[in-house]
Amino acid sequence: MFRCTRAPLEPMFSPTLTSFAFHKSPNGEFLSTSTNQHFTFFHTSNDRVNDLRRGAFQEALRVDIAAELKEKYGVVEVFLSGEEGRDVGFGERPKGKHVSLLMTERGELRKKRDVVVVVGESGQDCGVWAWRVVQREGGVERGSAVGLVRRLAEWEGGEGDGEKEMAKLKLSDEGCGGEGEDETPGIIILNPGQLLYSHDMGKNVSMPTWQSRPRPTAISECYKIEPRYNFIPGHENPHKHVQTVFNHILPKLIPSNARLHIITIGDGAEPTIDLLNQTLLKNANLKLPAGMLESIALIDPTHEHDSITSDLLRAFLATRGKSWMQSEETKGTRLLMPEGALLGMPALEYAPNARAVLPELEGALVTDSSDEVASAQDSNVVESDSNEHEDSAAAGADDDRSPTPVPPNTPAALLPTSPEPIFTPQTVTLPQPQPDQEGSAPNNNENEFDEEEDEYPPPLPLQVSCPTYSAGVCDGVVETVFPAVMDDVLEYLWTHIKLARDSEKSAAAREEARGVAWPRDGDEE
Repeated sequence: MFRCTRAPLEPMFSPTLTSFAFHKSPNGEFLSTSTNQHFTFFHTSNDRVNDLRRGAFQEALRVDIAAELKEKYGVVEVFLSGEEGRDVGFGERPKGKHVSLLMTERGELRKKRDVVVVVGESGQDCGVWAWRVVQREGGVERGSAVGLVRRLAEWEGGEGDGEKEMAKLKLSDEGCGGEGEDETPGIIILNPGQLLYSHDMGKNVSMPTWQSRPRPTAISECYKIEPRYNFIPGHENPHKHVQTVFNHILPKLIPSNARLHIITIGDGAEPTIDLLNQTLLKNANLKLPAGMLESIALIDPTHEHDSITSDLLRAFLATRGKSWMQSEETKGTRLLMPEGALLGMPALEYAPNARAVLPELEGALVTDSSDEVASAQDSNVVESDSNEHEDSAAAGADDDRSPTPVPPNTPAALLPTSPEPIFTPQTVTLPQPQPDQEGSAPNNNENEFDEEEDEYPPPLPLQVSCPTYSAGVCDGVVETVFPAVMDDVLEYLWTHIKLARDSEKSAAAREEARGVAWPRDGDEE
């Protein structure tokens, strides 16, 4: 007989590409050295072993992605710690609870006039859009921040044959920036997915990483999450994380006159829209605690449009926002537009101090004119063929209790209401039943009934905040949408960046012609 003396231990995997016998190809894909195939999750029949193996492999990819971002593009990790999560640390990872961000190096970021802010999903790692893309075809170019940062560094708004090309950005030809100012857009990537701090690992992790941590034995339960010890102050959830970064961290990192271009992915739209709604309710312009809101792109957003109470934000989203969502339609097909079309402008209904769309009565547009309101009310009175009704109306006209004249421009709510018409059998003419076809005989069989098909009302159209376009099928998961439309999103943001720069350049020329000194773009307000 055999007796078990201890519980079996879990297998250990070294988090390096060499230990997995993998290498990175020139196009950024991770392939097996022996088979030249991509990583597969189902390596064994034991799901727990597969999960541990995947966690170690993804840790190796995180190290590789972070190294490439830092060495090639100057994008580094920044650590937020402290009692309220507002202390910014650079360099080595601090000891104790903290959360990490990715951003352009501090010295360079202070020179940026245009800054791209990315708010990802709550279940993804910082700088990773989709692990299934990173580990398969697409690699780091499509599935991580490497491809996004590379495209930002190579932007150019060239116009050839009427189309904008994505090529190398010639900064010196723009002439929009001040001395010492770098016009290549900067980038800040928030981290709403890695908000759990592991004291054993000494870093903040996501929920999938927490669950794939090695356990004491193969039969041990998953580590319990204690909010007191594993939550990071000021970053307990994605909403608090976004609020802390926008309100307290960004003012320390970017110039006060920076233009912000926001990208939200999946459920990252909810905390972002909530923050913008709260901020713009207090402001009369698009000024944020750090910088000015310039444009926004929503990738398969999950926020509720009705939750937006700021008219300024609704107008901004409808005019300077664009959204992409999964659809069976061809990529780039326009799916939905914001409600409130007025004079061809979908956002004017929500613009500040704008009048709402006026209601229509019987097809006639009613304004606040008393004459038009009265005529509209008269048009709603049911006319009858009965002479008795006409005589009663004539008698009522000779009555001494005639209504007093209504002054012009009287609000409709204050107009005197006319007495409702009295409907009697003599004044109402009921329609006579007609046979279905001419010459058809009446149905004498009372037991036969015409079967009526059940008619269901059509589904209500989805309310959207921005003009919404199709991103294609995208495997049916949210995390693959942004890799599919990354080039379209960047082209859209570049359009707003170039418009803002051209507008600023024109304003500077006008002020110079008037003899007014125009401040340099790099000067902070």
